[in-house]
Order: sequence, then structure tokens, then C-alpha cells
Amino acid sequence: FVKLNWQSTELLVGQYWHPMFVAESFPGTISFNTGAPFQPFSRNPQIRFSQSFGGFKLIGVVFSQRDFTSTGPDYSNIAGKYVSSTISSSKFIRNAGIPNLHFQMQYKSDSSNFYAGAGVDYKTITPEIFTVSNSGMNRYESTQTLGSLSGIGFLNLKFKPVTIKLEGVYAQNGNDMSMIGGYAVKEILDTTTGKKEFTNLNTVSLWADLQTTGSTVQFGLFGGFTKNMGSNDTLKGATYARGSNIDYVYRISPRVILIAGKLNFAFEVEHTFAMYGTANGDKKGGVTNFKALTNTRGILAIIYNF
Repeated sequence: FVKLNWQSTELLVGQYWHPMFVAESFPGTISFNTGAPFQPFSRNPQIRFSQSFGGFKLIGVVFSQRDFTSTGPDYSNIAGKYVSSTISSSKFIRNAGIPNLHFQMQYKSDSSNFYAGAGVDYKTITPEIFTVSNSGMNRYESTQTLGSLSGIGFLNLKFKPVTIKLEGVYAQNGNDMSMIGGYAVKEILDTTTGKKEFTNLNTVSLWADLQTTGSTVQFGLFGGFTKNMGSNDTLKGATYARGSNIDYVYRISPRVILIAGKLNFAFEVEHTFAMYGTANGDKKGGVTNFKALTNTRGILAIIYNF
């Protein structure tokens, strides 16, 4: 990416973090997941404009998708008959012809001990540019789009002995941000042509990260929770989502870092609890018939800072 800076204005063009991944305030986990799926995790081609007013900063972003993409239906013509499958692709946002839009406001104190912000995100996709008849022999043009509204709020507090980071996220169709969720078919509008209307699956996520500020030994703790909120509508067709059979997930990750000059020796234990069940058991994207599964892993890292 290219970043141009003036006294109070900044313009960034290129591949950079999704605006809901705040590069100045993300979990300090040793694991490269940086708290996903509780923390949005995505890099996107974008144009980002920032304007500062003292401690306040206003950020506007227009962006698309490349490495982290939405999921949706795809059709292959096999021996004259269209067969449906599910893929992840940037074509769903490209076919909409409308970039992802984001606006965010941040505030940082003069001492940099207080940093907070909130943002709103609007994404439009076109899941299908054509639909297929029940026989699979004919196809019909489709212009049905789906708009998704997401929001973020974060807080970063620095004290002498410890740094505290907090974040809350509400996401519609959050699959491209490495979160659980996505969208589904709300209704078949025409059974002859297969024309459909789509609806969002909603997700809420909360995380907190604490880390001490010692010069030779630092301790940290990450905790995250995310919940599948389902849809506001009754679903009458396929679902395109990550973790559609997960009701909620939480994770606890304590860590310790030993500092020796430019070298860090770090160890982290990551305990994740997921409540799996029957996808769309309530017919609104919610999960029923729960069963708990847990995963515990240890991560050892040697980090050289330069």
C-alpha cells in the first residue's frame, strides 16, 4: 500500500487491514489468529481517508475483497445441466458494483493513555447474477442484492502496570471478516425461475485483552465470546455461512512473555469452548440440540524484534 501524510490528513491506497481490525488496538495474543473469530480479521484493497481534529480522527473507507471473501452460490454447466455448489469469492461484492463503505471516529488523549473509537460498516453483495430452473436446464437473470450493516466499538486504556483493551462487534454477514455468520435464502420468490430473496445472519462478539508492562516479564490474558444471533426472518433455503451449526464460542488464553533484549520467549495456553448443534434448528438461523466441545492447545514462540 501507499500512505501519504500531511499535517492533519492521511490518504492510504492499497491492500491494508479491514477498518474493523483496528491496527492500534487488537489482542496481544501469541497465536497469529489475534483473537479471531471474536476479533474481525481481514485485509482488503481499499482507499482510506483520515482527517484529524486535535485528539479526534475521522476515517472514511471504500474497499473491496481479495484474500478474505464472502461465500455464496456458484453454478457449473455439466453436460448441459447447471449444478449448484458453494464457493468463497470476491465476485459477490464485485457483481454488486458497490464498494464496501465504512465510517469510523476515533479519539486519542494527548498522553496516549486513552484511545477509543466507534464505527459503522455497510456492505452490498449480489449472491447470484442468474438463477436456475428446477430442471437445471434454463437460467434467468437475477439482480437481487443483500445489504449488511455492522458496527464496532473499542477502548484502549494504558496504565503504568497494565494495558487493557476492550472491543464489541455487531456483524451482519461477517463471514469475510473471519467471524461466524453469513447469510441465507429468505424466500423463493419464483419457483419456476428460482429467483430468491436473501437475509443476513447476525453475530455479536465481545473480547478483552490485558497485559502487564514489565521490562523483563509480562503476563497477558485474552478472553473472547461470540454468539450466533440467527436471522430476523424465517429461512426457506440454503445458508452460506461460517459456523452455521455453532450457537456460541468463548476462549480464554493466558500468556507469559520473557524479554531478553531484542528476543522474546513466549508461551500461551488457548482454551476454546464451542457449543455445536443443529443448524437452523429454529428455522431462523439459530442452533438447537446443543453439544459442547472444547479444544486446548499450547503455543511456544521465540520472537526477534528489530
